[in-house]
Formats: sequence, structure tokens, C-alpha cells
Amino acid sequence: MGPSGHALNLYAHPAYRSGNVRYCRLFDIYSLGVTLLEIGLWRCVDSDLDVQQSPSRVQGLLVQACKEELGPAMGVNYREAVRCCLEGDFLVPGLSIPTCAEPDWESMSKEDIMRAEAAEEKINGGLSEAFYWKVISPLAKLYA
Repeated sequence: MGPSGHALNLYAHPAYRSGNVRYCRLFDIYSLGVTLLEIGLWRCVDSDLDVQQSPSRVQGLLVQACKEELGPAMGVNYREAVRCCLEGDFLVPGLSIPTCAEPDWESMSKEDIMRAEAAEEKINGGLSEAFYWKVISPLAKLYA
């Protein structure tokens, strides 16, 4: 059973909420950012948001709370890690939100399929590396 509409509105990336895109790793990273924001602020974000707000408005309010409240509460490194998750601030060549349309795999040659898979693998590898350096590594250095 999937998340309720309320949870989906709060934790799902705005592009995913539109329903016109395929899954990508950035969506999970965004959800992690929302969760880290809640941990850092010691409150659920649903207390600050109206479920009826547009997806981009929800994201904007979360980023605003991150920028204004999270630094004093948790420090600059934590704030920046969360901001990167919420804004998708990972400078990876070719990284984008995929459209809903699947490639026409049947009409593609074996070489084209292999190139497309290799390109996606390279992008995901770059995202994993950027995620490590911008989120995991800074968070690993923090202590209470």
C-alpha cells in the first residue's frame, strides 16, 4: 500500500507529483531531504504546510525553512546537505528528470540500447558520487 495523499504531497518531489515522469533517484533524495529537515527542526513539516498547496510551493516552503531555520538549529554543514537534497543541487552532466515516455526499446538497435544504458549508468554513478560528497560525507562528520 502506497503513501496517503497527504504524505505523498509532503515527501514526494514536485515533478513526481505531477504524474508525468518516470522514477529517478532524485525523487528518493528529495524525500530524504524532507526527512532530514524534520529531524533537524524537531517537528513534522506537515504542521507548516497546507496539503492543497502546489507541489512547487511546498518545495519552496521546505527550502525556505531549511535556509532560514536549519542553520541555527543544526549548523551550516547539515543545512547545506539538506538543501542539496531538496533542490537536487548535484552538478552531474546529463542529470535530469526523465519524461514519462519510455524509449521505444523495440525499434532501437542493440548498440543504441547499450549506449542508452551506459549513459544512464554513468549519470547514476555521477549522482551517487555527488550525493556522497555533498550529503553523506558532511553528515558523517557531525556529532552531538
